[in-house]
Amino acid sequence: MWVVGTVRESQLALRKRLRDAERNLGVTRSILRSVLESVPDPVVVTDADGRVVDLNARARPLLSAHRHLGAHRRRAVELNRSAFAAALAQLDDRRRRELTLVDTRDGADVLFELLGIRGRAEPVTFTVAVLRDVTELRRAMRETEDNYLRLRQVEAQVRTERDRLEQLLREHVALEQASASKSQFLANLSHELRTPLNAILGYTSMLLGGVGGAVATAAQRRYLERVDASSRHLLSLIEDVLDFTRIEAGRMPMRLTEVSLPAVVRGLLAEVEPLVRRAGLTVVARVPRTLPALRTDRQKLRQILLNLLVNAVKFTPRGTVEVSASHIPAHDQICISVTDTGIGIADDQQAHVFESFRQVDSSPTRQRGGVGLGLAIARRLAEMLGGTLELSSKLGEGSTFTLTVPRRARARRTTRR
Repeated sequence: MWVVGTVRESQLALRKRLRDAERNLGVTRSILRSVLESVPDPVVVTDADGRVVDLNARARPLLSAHRHLGAHRRRAVELNRSAFAAALAQLDDRRRRELTLVDTRDGADVLFELLGIRGRAEPVTFTVAVLRDVTELRRAMRETEDNYLRLRQVEAQVRTERDRLEQLLREHVALEQASASKSQFLANLSHELRTPLNAILGYTSMLLGGVGGAVATAAQRRYLERVDASSRHLLSLIEDVLDFTRIEAGRMPMRLTEVSLPAVVRGLLAEVEPLVRRAGLTVVARVPRTLPALRTDRQKLRQILLNLLVNAVKFTPRGTVEVSASHIPAHDQICISVTDTGIGIADDQQAHVFESFRQVDSSPTRQRGGVGLGLAIARRLAEMLGGTLELSSKLGEGSTFTLTVPRRARARRTTRR
């Protein structure tokens, strides 16, 4: 009886241990299932032959071919299983491999990185495969690579542009030096030309004035007068070149004084009267005596207006030349216009008349003289006075040059262009 009782107690204890083991195994399975389902990536567990024995919810749409799937999705799952098995079989020592599976929900290709973890729990051998979606990561890496390549291309372009800029700067410096040398050469040449020319003018004036004896014949006097006129014309051209080189070099001084515009205009009309008389033109001045006085550089203002008057007379075969002026109180400016009924300027030429060494008629046979500096100098002088010089013209009907200057100019330095 004692033996039978002992065996029965042993069986009861064994059954209790089995129930406890089953209960513990159930708890362990529940924990493992919870862990498996909590992983954010698809997880697949396979046996030693590569057969799927378990998978979490994220892996089921890729590899679970249950009967409720349509034919198209079942075909996609079969393809995924084949691709998964092939990738699992080819795992290298790093236990990592990339594979492409089909998302059975929308048919899109998804790139995964497969991480395989092989284990053994006697007598079972298993593999836990974690599939991490790297589609966006690889796309971002490709974009990064593309951006890097574009950055290198931009860097190469920047280097090229920098080299070009440095070359342009070197060329600019060389041009500045050449321009400075040209201006200095023109200034030196003009000074050298003006010295003998002044001597010619002096001696011609003395001969015409009877110093050293009377001029013998009328023809000789006529020749001397032509020499005198040509010399004075040449001197005016040299003075233009000198003024231009001074402006280019930024060495044109400003001398501001109180100026009466009506007095300046009267003096200029008296100076051009011989030209007007020879041309047979009528000059009209509409400059009110009530105009307020200007504070400006008298010589520069006079030089601008003289150039405009001479040009108006020169390019007006017949008709009138009018000088008018007005005060613009709103801006405290003086507006002076020189209008002629001459040959006018074509529309496509008007933008060029203020360029240096540029004339509307630049042909060798042109009838009117000059080197094309007068209007360029006039506009630069107008800018020095703080004003503007504008043109309005119509071919065959005449031109109007309008000088607008502040009534009270401020001293400013000229700058090289």
